[in-house]
Amino acid sequence: MAGPASHFNKPMTAKKILIIEDNVMNLEMATDLLEASGFEVFSAPSAEEGIRMAQVVLPNLVLMDIGLPGMDGLSATVALRASPITRDLTLVGFSAHAMTGDMEIALRAGCDGYVIKPIDTRNFVDTVKRFIEKGHVAQKPRSLSKGAPVEIRRNGFGSGLISL
Repeated sequence: MAGPASHFNKPMTAKKILIIEDNVMNLEMATDLLEASGFEVFSAPSAEEGIRMAQVVLPNLVLMDIGLPGMDGLSATVALRASPITRDLTLVGFSAHAMTGDMEIALRAGCDGYVIKPIDTRNFVDTVKRFIEKGHVAQKPRSLSKGAPVEIRRNGFGSGLISL
């Protein structure tokens, strides 16, 4: 688990990833894979800390655990989208919930996509790279109310990932 102080030896061109995740094993797996591929990884164990860190670090991508204790990842996503400082960050839901309805709710909250845990180590890094390349696409706010319509299409990032 890395923080800003441990990355003085990284090249300036390293893409920054913020992982907001309370499960240490999930965090360590994602961090190890990303750092081994040259990413600069920051982490926060709570939504509140993650929001503060995102405002300072301005990462290229945020992996947001949806099921955080306290303020959940959906509320944190809404908060990041509401701030002029962080509204254009690429936010990707990161959750063990694989039901279509769960993905739809994350997308309505403002996530640019969704990665299902456990991590598929064979394509996780490529998936993250594709999300960074795609970036955030500003969308009209959507209702988080149950049953609100949402258009979903597969985005070519592989199984378990969807985007509007």
